[in-house]
Amino acid sequence: MITVTRALPCAPLAPFVRYFQDRRGSTRHAPIRYPIAARPEQFVEFYMRDRQEIVACGHGRGTRSPSLVLVGPQCGPGADLLVDGDYEVFTIHFQPAGLSRMFGVRLSDYTNRGDDAGDLLGRDWRVLHDALRAVPDLAARKRVAETFLLRRLEAAAEFHPVHDVAVAVLGRAADLDVATLAERCNLGIRQFERRFEAAIGVTPKLFQRIVRFSRVLRGKSAEPGRSFTQLAHETGYHDHMHLVRDFKLLAGYAPTDFFARRGAACRWSPVEGAPPPR
Repeated sequence: MITVTRALPCAPLAPFVRYFQDRRGSTRHAPIRYPIAARPEQFVEFYMRDRQEIVACGHGRGTRSPSLVLVGPQCGPGADLLVDGDYEVFTIHFQPAGLSRMFGVRLSDYTNRGDDAGDLLGRDWRVLHDALRAVPDLAARKRVAETFLLRRLEAAAEFHPVHDVAVAVLGRAADLDVATLAERCNLGIRQFERRFEAAIGVTPKLFQRIVRFSRVLRGKSAEPGRSFTQLAHETGYHDHMHLVRDFKLLAGYAPTDFFARRGAACRWSPVEGAPPPR
């Protein structure tokens, strides 16, 4: 069993960081393997102990992830994750354009990827990794990470309406017309789509689709007894069959098969005001 806890960032970092997360537990005697589906998240992961394996679907073993990983948004079924050992991971989850604004990262270059963050973002991140290893828990690691990130605010790119639109999409239950979103940014549709994809990693329409799908995953994880028909209705799907179609395209399985494979791998410890688990 893996226990997951979350904490919100301080006010100055809120436009850039969604939350900090701690995952820990021992799976040495009961390895966990579960599929990764499409997700809108962008985050940097710091492994404190054993690293998880990235396993291609249908294969027994895989390759160990780097100990410091930049993970971009996922657009469809990915490899399985195999967690086997003493698991302790601290993660910084960014707002949709937070990483690109703070560090000049073009997210579209990292969609469907998980790369060594030290190589991509610089030696300072390896120093941060060492500092995080030196403290024991989420509260202390949050303080260390916030100190690191606050020093970079002055160099952050200026706010652009595209960033605000992406945050709005993340928080809405229903899709918005792309032309309306572009108009809010005073951009033509093609220019809006190019700028959105560079900062967020995917096109606006695909981002909306993945966000809606991820709400179903969160809702079912939080309340396993809720029916998929109810979740489809609450999250804006036309009907249950449209939800099933999205599961097959974005997760690689029908809804019941996906959750049967994922199982009850994690125990969530909610933090007031924090978003539901991914």
